[in-house]
Amino acid sequence: MPRLSLVIGMAALAGVLCAEAAQAQPSRIIISRHGEKKDSSKLCKVGKLRAQALAAQYLGKNAPGNDTIFGKGGKPDAFFAVTEHTQETAKPSAESWGKELTVFSKGGLDTETKDAAAALESAAYNGKVVVVVWEHKHIAE
Repeated sequence: MPRLSLVIGMAALAGVLCAEAAQAQPSRIIISRHGEKKDSSKLCKVGKLRAQALAAQYLGKNAPGNDTIFGKGGKPDAFFAVTEHTQETAKPSAESWGKELTVFSKGGLDTETKDAAAALESAAYNGKVVVVVWEHKHIAE
């Protein structure tokens, strides 16, 4: 009986290891907080300027920080956003690369956050570089 238990245990371990290996994951995830808010749905002037500066210095196509952020010669494959604030923040960077925003905006912020996190584990983003502009209170989730 101990030999059978060992075989079953080894088979279970092999199943877990295969499942973990099969789980997709991006090669790099860059997380940014949205710019300063004007109200519950829009950025203020400073927030809009910060979004432009983020694109110009770090996340935009011709930004000097590209090699540091995306890796030598790298580029983003996708930009995620979950609220209007995060969309406004990500838009200048995404547009500079000719990328559409992937927006998660149905079901409330908790659901949107979980949907975006689940998407990062999908095969569609396996090995990709994804920029996520998040609502600051939900980054840790």
